Amino acid sequence: YSGSELIGKSLEINGGVYHFCGHTHGKANARIGETNVINVGADYRLLRYLVLSIDKERSEVREVEVHIS
Repeated sequence: YSGSELIGKSLEINGGVYHFCGHTHGKANARIGETNVINVGADYRLLRYLVLSIDKERSEVREVEVHIS
């Protein structure tokens, strides 16, 4: 688990559907137990965020990046 080992262990025991974080600079997607873990990463010249859409039938995570000049 990239980031806090304590959070990783907590997600193994008590995780939900999604966990979003930005603890490290590298973005990553992982699964811890039943939890989808999405690290949005960080960059000084790039604004990155995720849009989570949920309806009764499905859910979708879409990544958006805005380059700052």
